[in-house]
Amino acid sequence: MRSKHSCVLILTGLVLSASNVQANGEPIQNPVPRPIKSAEKEKPISASKDGNTTPNQKPSSQSPPMINVPNTQNDKQVKNEKAKQSDKPSTTDWMLVFTAVLAFAAIVQAGILIAQVIYNRALTLNQHVIERAYVKMSHCDPGLQFSEPPGICSVQIKVHNLGNTPARVTDVNVSHLILPKTSVLPAIPRYETRDELEESFLYKDDPFYFIRRFTLADSDREGMQNGTIKFYLYGYVDYIDQFGNRHRSGYGRQFDPHGRPDNLRFITQPNYNYDQLRESDLGRD
Repeated sequence: MRSKHSCVLILTGLVLSASNVQANGEPIQNPVPRPIKSAEKEKPISASKDGNTTPNQKPSSQSPPMINVPNTQNDKQVKNEKAKQSDKPSTTDWMLVFTAVLAFAAIVQAGILIAQVIYNRALTLNQHVIERAYVKMSHCDPGLQFSEPPGICSVQIKVHNLGNTPARVTDVNVSHLILPKTSVLPAIPRYETRDELEESFLYKDDPFYFIRRFTLADSDREGMQNGTIKFYLYGYVDYIDQFGNRHRSGYGRQFDPHGRPDNLRFITQPNYNYDQLRESDLGRD
């Protein structure tokens, strides 16, 4: 009876050993641990009440390392697009260019206006010069005349407007000077003072005449005839042109006893024959 009981135990052990073999004859393999993916985090194992282990639901605080593979082609495209955008002028650049163009145009326009003003002024002055009156004082032939009885000489003076516009004559002065042959004519004329005024209004190409007489000593007349005495006749005419400008025209002649048909010749020394604007202190007008 005891041997039969032992056989039963042995058979039970063999059955338990054979349970490790699958029904189809293949052996049961041990489970292979599944590799954890790099993107997944490892979950800690915690023990349950029944002794079994369960994964913790909270993720780990540490992240797995990430490997970035550079994309060279995309980087070049981004750089090219940035370079193109930087090369394109911005709105501020266009505003600066537009402002510079406006400033340049304003400067050019200002220069044109200034040039036009200068041109108009020069043109006006030129018209005044061309169109203004030119009053000239001269004498009629034969010049200086000696009358009888001796000691008196006279000359007929002519005042003539040679300009294109009228002029108002405000004063005429005729002076004379007798000097020895070796003396020199003064550099600045010394005009005689007279109380009366010779006034007139002259149109274009309009003259008027008057006579001046002088008293000469017999010795002066003889010296003038033989050349030992020099006789000078000089003066001026003051006038105002149509544009309101005040002028003075000078006249200067020297007696020449051999001069024919005019015995009064032109004085070449400066400050005797001229036409100039008068200063405020010149004239009696």
